[in-house]
Amino acid sequence: MQTRRVAGDERSENPEGATSNSLGFVLLRRRASAARRRGAVGAGPHAGGECADDPGRAAARYCAAVGIRRVFVVGEPGLVETLVDEGIGVVNFNSLRVHPVTASVDAVVAGICREALTYDLLDSAMQCVIAGARLIGTNSDATYPLAGDRFAPGAGTILGALAACTGLKPTVIGKPNPYMLFQVLQSEKIAASDTLVVGDRIDTDLMFAKAAGCTGVLVTTGVDKEAPVGTASIGGLLELL
Repeated sequence: MQTRRVAGDERSENPEGATSNSLGFVLLRRRASAARRRGAVGAGPHAGGECADDPGRAAARYCAAVGIRRVFVVGEPGLVETLVDEGIGVVNFNSLRVHPVTASVDAVVAGICREALTYDLLDSAMQCVIAGARLIGTNSDATYPLAGDRFAPGAGTILGALAACTGLKPTVIGKPNPYMLFQVLQSEKIAASDTLVVGDRIDTDLMFAKAAGCTGVLVTTGVDKEAPVGTASIGGLLELL
């Protein structure tokens, strides 16, 4: 069985605080026989398998593809670095963190922002959008899981605040938008019908799978504890072995 791990954004950015089942999702290529399908699956923050993509990278590539060249970021240094790697100029980064500025930009890109989030930062982002910038989110997860059955606000809470104050519906590049998954399937030459998407959220992970035409499996040790009728569920990724 071929296995590819695809990391979710805030979970890949903060693996030390995440539970072992809190990876965004896992792609695995099925084999023809059920018996032969049982093989190694990457699971947990130290799992094997190459990280194929993440929502920040997908957002950066999307920006480059649609001609966005200058952005205001509400996010962390990792997202800024990813955008710069793809040739996108970030107007509000001072080598340590994002900060409020007044600038003309093509888009506001919002992701998880734990250290630098302030009212002034949101206000600057709002002014950019009101002036005509697009609003782009890395994902819409309202929360993400931590150790000890705790949860923290996710990128979706920040994106929701910006959507509320601007009145603009954001373009979400990560889950549940299948854009990122389509990129991975195409690059790996794997059919959607041969792919499992495993995650702990119904509203993002399973909708992500459905939108891409893949089979979704809910991990019940994360955010959502009960799978919808007709949807497979597992208590942990090791059950796929």
